[in-house]
Amino acid sequence: MPTERGDRILRWLRIGTLILPTVIALVWSYQLWQSHLSATIATNRQTAELLSQHFLRVIQTKRLLLDQIDRILDEHPDMEAEALHRRLAQLDAGLKFTTSLGVMDAQGNMIAGSRTYPLQANLSHRSYFQTLLQADTIVLDRVMLWPANRDALVLAKRRSGEDFQGVLTAASDTERLALFMQEIAAQPGSSAALLRTDGKVLLRHIIDEPPYSVPRNAPPMQIIAQSDAGVYDGPGYSDGVSRYYAVRRIGDLPLFAVTGVSKASVRDAWILDVIPITLFFLVTAILGFFASTQASQLLQAERALRRTAIAQQQLDEANRLARFRETLFKELNHRVRNNLMMVQGLMRLRGREAPEAKTVLEEIEQRVWAISEVHNILYNSQEYGAVDFGAFIRTLCNNPAIVPPEAAISLDYDIEPVPMGISIAMPAALIVLELLSNTMKHAFVGREGGRISVSLKHLGHAAEIRVRDDGIGYEGAGSRRSGLQLINGLLGQLRGTITFHKQNGTTAIVTIPLDETPPAEDAQPAEETAAASETPPP
Repeated sequence: MPTERGDRILRWLRIGTLILPTVIALVWSYQLWQSHLSATIATNRQTAELLSQHFLRVIQTKRLLLDQIDRILDEHPDMEAEALHRRLAQLDAGLKFTTSLGVMDAQGNMIAGSRTYPLQANLSHRSYFQTLLQADTIVLDRVMLWPANRDALVLAKRRSGEDFQGVLTAASDTERLALFMQEIAAQPGSSAALLRTDGKVLLRHIIDEPPYSVPRNAPPMQIIAQSDAGVYDGPGYSDGVSRYYAVRRIGDLPLFAVTGVSKASVRDAWILDVIPITLFFLVTAILGFFASTQASQLLQAERALRRTAIAQQQLDEANRLARFRETLFKELNHRVRNNLMMVQGLMRLRGREAPEAKTVLEEIEQRVWAISEVHNILYNSQEYGAVDFGAFIRTLCNNPAIVPPEAAISLDYDIEPVPMGISIAMPAALIVLELLSNTMKHAFVGREGGRISVSLKHLGHAAEIRVRDDGIGYEGAGSRRSGLQLINGLLGQLRGTITFHKQNGTTAIVTIPLDETPPAEDAQPAEETAAASETPPP
């Protein structure tokens, strides 16, 4: 159990040296990615706020100029166009992002401009003019200025008064504005744009890129419809580059600043940060796995050597003990056989001294011989604790004391090898001996000779013994002690059976189970059985 537990600990340690650094690397990489993403979104929000503030100042400057022009026109409603041009030029001078200032009447005719005089043009077709004709608001649009033919971002408002009296404009050079936006979007793949609430992108960080419109259901339009600020991610509508975007309203104007950071740049920055620590954890995992594997192999090798030494020691001890037991067992059987032979000799001597007890002593002597012979076969057997019962029957049939040659009785046998345990072989030997003895005593009374056949068959889990004679059977045996009660008692111990068939003699069929089972509860002890009187079969 401790060995199995140690193996499990080493196995989990070896697996842990790979899994733990990997899990730590994955968790750390995920947290680093979240940190990069959070920092990107936060920085992008700040950039959108910066762009919003910048354009708010530019537009507020333009609104102040337009308010000042409106006051001049209110104070001098009859000012000549040339004088108005000079005043506009004075206001325009020195302004960084201003391209021109302009005034037009209610019909869209240019009255004066800050850069060109005289002006003879009608701009009523401009979309900002049409919007202001319908509503008093602030309009931002991108147009080509006339007559300079310059790309400009125009802020337009109505002249003050109850009725529509005209439009005031302040234009800014888009190239200068785009240059500033390029500084905002200096990182590769970044972008900056001005988005109007109707979906028109007025200006991007790319110089000379024309304006375009985004769909009404686009993410930035959804943010504009719900809030003054927000974030989203997706592909750019003009270039298809996937970015993280931030949206911010510019003051109270219908205009939003939109900034974007390329997802690829965020991913590349994350990869540059994650590679060193990942390599560190990878090397740590490999070294840890290698070290734990080496330790496990060394421990297993040491354990294998120890087990081999213990196994060899146990094997040597088992072999020594087996040899000792074999020698002891054979010596025991040899001594038992010698003692039985001594008893047999004493009974033979006693029979000569007491002729009246000779018959009884001869029967007992035969039984002792049978037991002795089983021990002899067991002593010479190669199988520990078992005998070949067929060898015993052959010895029994060839014993002249059982079938004397002068009796003119022939005996043949058909014997198969049947291994038996010693606890079965002893009573089985006595049973066969009793059957042969009874046959010799009672089957051929009044006859000069006869024939006896003995067979032994292996039936798998049982042995079948047949003893057949061509004599007169057991009729007329009278009160002779036939030994059948002894046979029945021994069969009771073995849980065996015996049947008799009388046709042209008598055949006794004995079946003995070969599995060593405990004696039946109703079986008589051997001593009582041996002393019991024998009765002939019915």
